[in-house]
Amino acid sequence: MRSALVVFILSAITGLAVVVFAWSYLSQPDSLETKFGVFFVKPVHLGMEFLPTGHACGGPDSSWITGYEASDGERLSIYGATFSSPSGARKKLQKRLDLAIRVIERGPKYDGHGRTVGEQVVAVFQSKEKGKEAVSVMWTNGNRLYSIDAPSISHALEMERKRGY
Repeated sequence: MRSALVVFILSAITGLAVVVFAWSYLSQPDSLETKFGVFFVKPVHLGMEFLPTGHACGGPDSSWITGYEASDGERLSIYGATFSSPSGARKKLQKRLDLAIRVIERGPKYDGHGRTVGEQVVAVFQSKEKGKEAVSVMWTNGNRLYSIDAPSISHALEMERKRGY
């Protein structure tokens, strides 16, 4: 009887330790991304100006995309992908720019501390809607590429400002 109680107590303590370890490990997105290549993404509700309409992840290069609808009814999206190296992200950026009608602005991308982390480009593309143009604000940050695709530069820049990129 006594040995059964000892086994039960040790099993309970071990089980609790495993649960605590798993919870602390899995609640750290960096660990998930680094260890498993998986991370949890929750569309961000940006108030009345942009409402999330959908999200998909798991594409090539660990890519994801989230769609939004602006309060004026226009649709836009934010895309992100992780490459094996910063040069991979730069190559994909250039590949997208090869399809641009024109580049409005191109320069360094800075982090919140004023350090250069990559390159940022604002470019105009032919829209899927005949006779219309679309704008993309694209940037690299290390081995990652991000893009805000919108019907106008004002929509794209407002989304960039709201998201704090």
